[in-house]
Amino acid sequence: MGRNVNPDNYKFKPNFSNRRMKLYIKLNKAETEAWSNVKAMVAEAAGTNDDSTVAKILFFRGINGFMEDVHERVSKLSDEEKSKIMEDSDIDLDSSPTFEKEEETDDSTTD
Repeated sequence: MGRNVNPDNYKFKPNFSNRRMKLYIKLNKAETEAWSNVKAMVAEAAGTNDDSTVAKILFFRGINGFMEDVHERVSKLSDEEKSKIMEDSDIDLDSSPTFEKEEETDDSTTD
């Protein structure tokens, strides 16, 4: 499966609603067998054998790995290259959402 990874062969369908996104992945027999093997390894480490939980773990680990690669590549760009990319992207930083960590509040205190 890993040797012949070709996105054109994926049966992958995102389904969006107002609050959620669902991903449907159709696997062939070989991919299903590979999923079972990967799931067994991840399930042991995660302490769960639930398909949904294992899939979420793999998905978010993949996203985090991808974002680390992007941050590393961006950090290697010169200021001129970064400015050029921002100009070409038409992104307005003043209206873009930020992803700053919100301060945690302690709701467990009682009067």
